[in-house]
Amino acid sequence: ADMAVGLLATMASRAAAYELSPRAVASLLHLPNLLLQIVPRPADMTLWSSLLVRLCSLLAACLRHRLKAGTQRSMGVLVASTQALLMALSETLDETAGQVIGCALSRLYEEVAGGDKKAMGRYCAHLLADYVAACC
Repeated sequence: ADMAVGLLATMASRAAAYELSPRAVASLLHLPNLLLQIVPRPADMTLWSSLLVRLCSLLAACLRHRLKAGTQRSMGVLVASTQALLMALSETLDETAGQVIGCALSRLYEEVAGGDKKAMGRYCAHLLADYVAACC
């Protein structure tokens, strides 16, 4: 799953090479939420943190390169996937893995902060609230 997610993140970051429909972008945004529900957490924290980092990279790439008029309706899916990643981070017991995942999540939140506020709309408040709730 780790390598497949990395490949999808690469495809999402190359908007000129790979044209994706809004439906495909919505599916990419939903992937972290889906995978974190069905993939059991491995005992090896290195594998787990690697998967979570790649999922964060996938979301960040979609925000950076694929956020446009047709994908605005997918922002709720982005919020759900980000919330799933925050929950996975909060359940990570290994401090080193938690720091790696936290850095990847911070890059995702930087993309949100630097993104198109019109496209993000009211979902910025939901992302911030989920972040604060995960920290407490």
